[in-house]
Amino acid sequence: MALVLPVFVLLVIGGMDLSLVLHRFAVLTEATRAGARQLSIARVSTTPYSDTIGQIQATAVGLTPGSITSTLTINGAACSTDAGCRTAMSSARGQQASLSTRYPCTAVTKLVPLPSSCALTVTLAERIE
Repeated sequence: MALVLPVFVLLVIGGMDLSLVLHRFAVLTEATRAGARQLSIARVSTTPYSDTIGQIQATAVGLTPGSITSTLTINGAACSTDAGCRTAMSSARGQQASLSTRYPCTAVTKLVPLPSSCALTVTLAERIE
């Protein structure tokens, strides 16, 4: 009995950590979906990059906005500014806009250590309207 309780407690805490990581992944997936949708309809916007990043941060409730890294790609070419995205989107109607987001994995309890290289990554693509 003395050995069963610590193992049981460790399993319960590990399960809690796993469920929190899965929750963060679900939130990141939803934020990426919303951002990809925003990017796909931003062809006539003057600030497509800022609008997309803003949508990701607004949707990623519970995640630290500064820890989310995003990569926007228009028809295979990366864009990281409003001007660059606007130029890439000007003639890209019907082409693919993709968004990749990354968020670090962190254990809430330090009983179950995660590797420092652990990161949640989501990539989605939509057609530019």
